[in-house]
Amino acid sequence: MSSLGRSSKATYIALRITELTSIPLFALLVLYIVSGYGILNPLVVEVLTGLSYTEALRLHTSPVIRVAFIAIAITHTYAGFIVLINRRVGRYVKLSTILTGLITAITTYILGLTILAEITK
Repeated sequence: MSSLGRSSKATYIALRITELTSIPLFALLVLYIVSGYGILNPLVVEVLTGLSYTEALRLHTSPVIRVAFIAIAITHTYAGFIVLINRRVGRYVKLSTILTGLITAITTYILGLTILAEITK
């Protein structure tokens, strides 16, 4: 059994993480979409949201918001995949272990790319 296991406790923890990250992830996604459109079409967005072009640009290019969004998205995605693997293929131990290893490798790689991209600016 992998360290994440196919236990109900591991699935429960991963599900809680997925639930806890869903609202902040949605809020940051909306912020990115609105600020992006605030850059592309500032007059409409300012009328609808009060967000000026300058504020939209500042929000959309903020490294703090970008890093928070990426960290929450990776955490949410990883936990969601663990829930999916444990619930759908958990009884197939080898397949479950392979998929867990694969998703761990992929998310670690993406996280590494993100960290490298942020620190080499």
